[in-house]
Amino acid sequence: MTHTRSTRTKKQTRIRMAAAAAMAAAIVATSAAGCGSADGVVGGACATSYTQCGLTCVDLETDNDNCGACGHVCAPSTACVNGNCRDLSLDATADGNENGDGSSEANADAESFPDGDLFCDANQPGCHRGDSGNGDDGASEDGDSSLASGDGASGEGSAGDGSTIPEASTGDASHDGSIPDASPSDACAPPFNTPAACGACGITCTAPNSVCSLEDGGYQCVPSCAPPLVECDGHCVNIARDPNNCGACGTTCASQYCFLATCQGDVAGNIIVIGHDFDTTKSTDQEAKLLTNSVFYNPPTVRLLSFEHYVNAAAVTNAKSILTAYATAQHYTLTITATSDDSFIDKGLTIANLDAVIIWDQPTAPSGTLGALGSAWAPSLSKFAEGGGLVIVLDAAQGIAEMPALETNAALLAVTGHTAVASGTPADVPLAGLSIARGMTSVYVVGTNTASFTTSEPASQKTLYVANVQGQPLQLLAVQKIVN
Repeated sequence: MTHTRSTRTKKQTRIRMAAAAAMAAAIVATSAAGCGSADGVVGGACATSYTQCGLTCVDLETDNDNCGACGHVCAPSTACVNGNCRDLSLDATADGNENGDGSSEANADAESFPDGDLFCDANQPGCHRGDSGNGDDGASEDGDSSLASGDGASGEGSAGDGSTIPEASTGDASHDGSIPDASPSDACAPPFNTPAACGACGITCTAPNSVCSLEDGGYQCVPSCAPPLVECDGHCVNIARDPNNCGACGTTCASQYCFLATCQGDVAGNIIVIGHDFDTTKSTDQEAKLLTNSVFYNPPTVRLLSFEHYVNAAAVTNAKSILTAYATAQHYTLTITATSDDSFIDKGLTIANLDAVIIWDQPTAPSGTLGALGSAWAPSLSKFAEGGGLVIVLDAAQGIAEMPALETNAALLAVTGHTAVASGTPADVPLAGLSIARGMTSVYVVGTNTASFTTSEPASQKTLYVANVQGQPLQLLAVQKIVN
């Protein structure tokens, strides 16, 4: 094909002017629509007919990396045309010879530019397919080129004899040859210090490693909180003990006590067995803390049923004075309902009118009475505990010493035996800090009328061995059971 110099000059000037005008329009449109440098979305929305893919504004009609949809990449031998990946060689064959000499108008235009201009002929030296030429321009071997010059020009399609170059554009060009955006299409850039690109493009920080932090000389995704702490609502908490995030973020314990990631006394009830009768206990003794912590397990208001038919009256009176003084000091409300009616627990114990029941040590009961009472009370006590009630039983091994029969038959705790413990014997509190052992020391000495007991129920997250004879972890002085 032959062209005069004047024809080349006019056509060259026309295309250059069109490209410059289109580039200027793209820059204006970009700044107005909210797409920042590197096509990153800084604020607002992408320009009309453009779609946000990640942090980039793209034209789904023509973008080879997002053709028709974000992330849909066209193969090297194809180009994105009208939102579909098209085989350019087939397009060239279908278009035919527009100029009658085996070349199209697009190819004729490309021939008229010398090397180093916006576009150049694919057959000219320095503008070969796959050759970067003089360093100003470069064309990829598949014809979908991204030129190395600062104007970011690219030629989409194959440039060869009889073929057609349907589109030539700058940046992300639309299918009609306009130049809507002159900035690069890749918004990912150093220093790679954000959760969306942490250390390198394509590395996204997600839970539990959701923070991008400088570690060992480079940015890495790390947990926002150091184990065993976890992040809950922007705060680092220990879900094993946090009453507002117990076991999982947002799980709140009504009792405000979380132990081993389980709410204690929340919906579940509790059974507490203690080997003291508090006959000579002072309010400052460690034993007194076992009593007050147990009765006021769910403060500030406690409605307590006190079963007193076969009790040591002096022991009960002393224990009640400890409870009353503690309630006054803590500004709690304590209401005690005393009963000597053996049938009251079976008939009158309901979660609607009571919060807790305490069955004191019953040393004066006739032989065989306590085991029978345990069997009769079992259904009511079970229902009460399952409804969130608190059952406290004392076993001091006094009198007929049949409290183990009551506890076992009432399904409170399977007690296999108990033994009197001499006053002054050291005791261990391996679970000091547990709700019923709050404020206790890890070691204390027992008072008068104390018994240790054994059980066939092994220690677990729901059967807690709270205190024992020192050095004898199975000779128990206090056990707490959580009832679902």
